[in-house]
Amino acid sequence: MIRKTHMTLLFFTGLMLSSITHAAIMFIDLNDFFADPSVAVSADGSMATLTEDPALFSVLLSNDPGLGDPNVIIPEENTLLRFDYDFTEAADEDNEFGAFISDATTGLSLGPNFEFFIDTSSAGTVSFNLTPLTALTLGLQFELNAGFTDTSFDSSLVIENVQLVSVSEPSTICLLLAALMALKAIRRKKPS
Repeated sequence: MIRKTHMTLLFFTGLMLSSITHAAIMFIDLNDFFADPSVAVSADGSMATLTEDPALFSVLLSNDPGLGDPNVIIPEENTLLRFDYDFTEAADEDNEFGAFISDATTGLSLGPNFEFFIDTSSAGTVSFNLTPLTALTLGLQFELNAGFTDTSFDSSLVIENVQLVSVSEPSTICLLLAALMALKAIRRKKPS
């Protein structure tokens, strides 16, 4: 009875351990990006502040491999792109914060699954699943767009902690083998 309990305990411990996912994080240096004059990037490249500029409709922070910028993203399987943002829209203004993954050849957005746009003050974390884009060379663009009726140009956007996160999934084969070994051990101890 004690041995059966130990085997059952070992089985469930193995099952729990094998279901733990591991994540590898690679931070993206925003100093490698093209930045409009009203964009301030921290010395370590972990944060950028975009402020409205009356001379520009869109203030950009972008990395476009098609224009010769360093390759930002070449995702592997189970890769996420994640970043934090804090968008502060000036009172009575009509501004928009946008972020999107772009194709290295065309520079265009890869579609709604790889875009984030918001037109009200907010803060949070955005995450794109890049698995469908595995092995492609991609760009990344952040933009602060002015509204057509803006007069104060006081909106701002902070981007930080831009990172690629590779998540390794638990192995289904390991789970199956652990279950079979446990069943075999339990069956061996069963009285005839």
